Amino acid sequence: MGLATVASLLGAFSWDPQVRGIVIVLMAVAVLPGSVFLIMGTNVGARIGFLIAVAGLSGFCVLLGLLWTFNAGGLVGRQPSWKAAELAIGPPAAALTEGTDGLPTRIGEPPSGGWRELPQGDPIRGDATAAADKMLAPDTSEAPEGEEKKPPEFAPPFGSPADYLQVAAYQKGGQEAGVWFRIRNHRFYKQGPWYDPVGWFRAPANRVVITVQKAAPKLNEEDLTEQPRPDLSQPPHTLVLVRDRGSLRFPPAMFSLFWLVVFAVTTWSLHQRDKEIMARRAGGTSRAAPARA
Repeated sequence: MGLATVASLLGAFSWDPQVRGIVIVLMAVAVLPGSVFLIMGTNVGARIGFLIAVAGLSGFCVLLGLLWTFNAGGLVGRQPSWKAAELAIGPPAAALTEGTDGLPTRIGEPPSGGWRELPQGDPIRGDATAAADKMLAPDTSEAPEGEEKKPPEFAPPFGSPADYLQVAAYQKGGQEAGVWFRIRNHRFYKQGPWYDPVGWFRAPANRVVITVQKAAPKLNEEDLTEQPRPDLSQPPHTLVLVRDRGSLRFPPAMFSLFWLVVFAVTTWSLHQRDKEIMARRAGGTSRAAPARA
C-alpha cells in the first residue's frame, strides 16, 4: 500500500461520523463491559472475570436482539419494496417472466391462471403504481442521507409520468393466495410437497403487472378540463413487478443468534470450571491451609 493510497484513505475520514463514531464505541466499551471486567477481575482473577463479563454482555445482547426481532425496531434490514422483473413492449401477454402465464392478449379481456384485475383505488395497485412511476420515467427524488442512489435496471421509456396513462393492472399471489389454513392471524400455505415445512410458512410470490400507453396530444391546449387519453397508435408497455419481502427481522435475528453462541460458550466454560472445583472438593484434592504448630 503506497503513501498515496494511505493519504486518500485517511482523507476519507472526517470527525463526523467516522472519528466521532469510533470514539463513542471505544468509550462505551471501556465504560460498560470494561468496568464490569475491572471489578470482576480484581475479585476472581482476570480469566474468570473476563468470562463473567463476556457472559453478562452476551446475555444482554441476546435479549436486546430478541426485542429488536419481535418489535422490528433498532437494527433492521431492507424494507419491503417492488422490484422490476421485466419491461416488455406489447400487451400484458407479451411478458415472458416466469409466472406470467394467463395474462390477457388484449386490454379489457379477463385474465386467467390465478390473475385478477386490480380496479382503480385498490391499495395494491396504488402502491405498485408509485414504484412503477420511478421505473417508467426518470426518478428525480433524492436518496436518503448516507445512502447512494441506485441506478435504474433499464432505461426509462418515458420522460415523465405525464407522458403515459395506465390502462390495466393485474395481480397474482401474495399473502392471501394459496392459504391452506389459519390460526388467528397466522397463515399456513400449501406449496410444494406436504413433507416440505418451508412451504407452509412462505407465501406465494406477489406479482403485479402494469400496462401503460403513451398519452395522446391534447386537442385543445387551452382547455384545462380535457381529460388525458391514450394514444392507441402507439404500442403499450407492460411492466412486471415482483414484491421483495425485505429482511426487516433478519439482521436482529442473526445478531441474537451470534451472541447466543457466545453466551453458551462462556457459560459452558464457567460451568465446566465449577464442575472441576466440585469434583476436587468431593475427592479431597483441594488445597488446605497449612496447620500452625
